[in-house]
Amino acid sequence: MSLTKSTLRTPRGGSWALSPEDRLYLEFADRFEQRYLNQGRTVRAINETLDQAWELLSMLPEASLKRIRAETIRKYYRRQDDHG
Repeated sequence: MSLTKSTLRTPRGGSWALSPEDRLYLEFADRFEQRYLNQGRTVRAINETLDQAWELLSMLPEASLKRIRAETIRKYYRRQDDHG
């Protein structure tokens, strides 16, 4: 059986066994898919797209953003308590 997001959400797939961090990454993947991959013909300015990207990235622990420069994180990353 291959593991997909849908099988991970079912008891048979073991979603109940995922760690809170794993669930967070799964939620991030869902939101990324909804906002970017399934956006259809949505037209928006690049700044709006980048703002949405940082909103999504800010769901993740700051320490997990290892491929992003520290100065960029300081400038754009929003702490969880900053955006409710």
